[in-house]
Amino acid sequence: MLTPVRVFLYSGFYHDPTYQILQDGLGEIPSWKNFDLEKYESILYERSIIQKEVIYTSAFQLVPPTIYYGRNLPHFAATLRFIMTLMETGLPEKLLQCKYAVDASHILQTFPTLGGFLAQNILVSLNDSPTLSFQYRTFATCGPGSRSYLQRVFGKQVINHIAMEQAGLKWLYENQWRYWARLGVDPPHAWDIEKGMRPGMRVLDIENGLCWCHRYVNAYQRKGYGSFADIPPPNYDPAITESASMPAWCDEESQLSSFNRTSFIGDYEEESAKLQEEEEGVYEIEKIICRKGHRTDRDGLFRVRWKGYPPEDDTWERGSTLKEGAEDVLKEWIEWEEKVWATVARITKENPYTRPWPGLKVELKEEKPEPATVAGTGSMRATPRAGSRGKRGERAGTSAGPSKRPRQQVVKVEP
Repeated sequence: MLTPVRVFLYSGFYHDPTYQILQDGLGEIPSWKNFDLEKYESILYERSIIQKEVIYTSAFQLVPPTIYYGRNLPHFAATLRFIMTLMETGLPEKLLQCKYAVDASHILQTFPTLGGFLAQNILVSLNDSPTLSFQYRTFATCGPGSRSYLQRVFGKQVINHIAMEQAGLKWLYENQWRYWARLGVDPPHAWDIEKGMRPGMRVLDIENGLCWCHRYVNAYQRKGYGSFADIPPPNYDPAITESASMPAWCDEESQLSSFNRTSFIGDYEEESAKLQEEEEGVYEIEKIICRKGHRTDRDGLFRVRWKGYPPEDDTWERGSTLKEGAEDVLKEWIEWEEKVWATVARITKENPYTRPWPGLKVELKEEKPEPATVAGTGSMRATPRAGSRGKRGERAGTSAGPSKRPRQQVVKVEP
């Protein structure tokens, strides 16, 4: 059974043998219950430094955050401390409060080194666990491959910003029915609606498909078969696509009477009842989803969720605006950010890196400085609050972050 700490451990290295190395060294399946930093470090030190085995891949592993936990730490030591931070901050409990994947993604991105694409890969794995069930809806974040192929489709002059990537994915999602009509078949999931999904490919499926297209085209060119321009276009009658009518499976409201009554835009009757109770011109803020800009900017832009509305209706509001009628939700978000960074600082201070085995003398090539600390205050974990009021503003967007490939630490070992 998948548990958060196992997902974090796997995502930390993204290398199947590394997870097996830990399991063999522990004599049992890794878990938070048996998580012992010194023991885990000893196992990985032996295999990566002494036996010189590869424990990372260049795929989607978390970037070893040595900048926060100590620049002279071996990468595996920084990764383990980062996993400790995720667990000791109370991230699993925080994620249990998230209904939508976009909410979980932004909670993950409050931790250092995690951008949109890495957060997406983690939450997709978490969503396979029996305790978490995020609704994806229109959520997806482009990685390098899907971004490159999206630029091939629309042009680099169009796909030149994260917001335009989101717009491109959404356009493909909303217009996919024309292409399924051209093929004369119903799309995947057309008559097997999952909770929170509109029939047809999800935006997340489209992002993944674009990534694979990028890989195939690169392989095509790398093997010398020709350039992208040499690939013949599909043979089809454009009139079929242009004259096609939107099929029944695209009618979101018609899905309310079928299967589990969960549609892409939510239960229409239930949501309408909520909205009828709203006072005219006044809307209730449910919670803050994320912030735009640096966390020290207290009057920054915050993405807010309006009670009774789906994520697509989120808006950006200034901190000063939220203080006028939604101070409690603003305080809750700021306390969570402070807790994240206070936990990073505490774990850095309480867990200085030491040689992993008492029987070995380990000499780092560079002089080891004092453990780095990160400024942060507050350790109180906020609980969800509702009932705050404010005015609605402009629609919200999303963000993503870069990733780097880890570099191995070289050490000298004396018996």
